[in-house]
Amino acid sequence: MRVEGGTWKDGAKIKIFVTKQTDVRTFLYGGNSRENASIAITSANSSLVTGQVYSVDISTEAILVALPVSGKFSTTALEFSFYVDGT
Repeated sequence: MRVEGGTWKDGAKIKIFVTKQTDVRTFLYGGNSRENASIAITSANSSLVTGQVYSVDISTEAILVALPVSGKFSTTALEFSFYVDGT
C-alpha cells in the first residue's frame, strides 16, 4: 500500500482494517516490496485479527501477505480496507 508523495503530512498513517478472513493467515509488513518488507507490524510477527485496525507510518509503506491454510485453497477469502489518516 503506497500513497503518492506530497499528498500527506509528516506523521500520517496508513490504517488497515481486515473485515473478513476465511482459511487464510494474513500478515502485515512495513516496506515497499516483498524483498525489503522486513518490519513486522504485529508483535512476534503474529497473523492479523479480523476486526482490528493496524497502523503503519505512511513513509514506511506496507505489504499485506495472505497465505492459505494448508488443504483449504478452495475456501480461502480475504476482505480488507485501508485509508490514510493525517493527510
